[in-house]
Amino acid sequence: MTVLTFSSCSADEIYRDVLYLRKGTVVYGKIVEFVAGDHLKIQTKDGVVEYLVEEIDRIAKETIPIEGYKMPALAGAMSLVLPGSGQYYNGQVVKGLIVDGACLSGFLLALDSVQNGTIVKPGENTLGLILILGSWGFAAADASISAADIDAERSQALYGFLPTSSKGQEVWSFHPRFFNSHSLALGGELAFRF
Repeated sequence: MTVLTFSSCSADEIYRDVLYLRKGTVVYGKIVEFVAGDHLKIQTKDGVVEYLVEEIDRIAKETIPIEGYKMPALAGAMSLVLPGSGQYYNGQVVKGLIVDGACLSGFLLALDSVQNGTIVKPGENTLGLILILGSWGFAAADASISAADIDAERSQALYGFLPTSSKGQEVWSFHPRFFNSHSLALGGELAFRF
């Protein structure tokens, strides 16, 4: 008997696949292969494990917490407003201090090249502006990328796989490639009971 259940997911949920086996065991991970009527493989923190369909009671999805979750957009925005602040948010104090030092050095260099409102040292002024804008741009891009990397490393260490965000996409208990993706474009969560 096949039972379909549906539930909605909020835009920023992180989820993992859950296998409920007939013998009472619960397996958490990410389904990496499913052959209808035969078997499925799930990536757990201990590696890839294969189960026959007959061993599975049901498959579902659940949201999971990620301790220390960083928001890449926030980290990037913080560094756009104040260079280095996104690095501090990510816990990268040394990198934040380097960015702050480069911005301050650029500012002082540009300031030193101006006397009485006139640029007297155009080379220093240009170098100062390049330091300011370069370190500012680097800080914004790096903060966002580093936050995403931190999240990926933490989830890999905690859960053995990279959880998938449901933001902007349908959420499936099985990867859509196992189905005709247009015929089952239901949204929300899709769980099967065998």
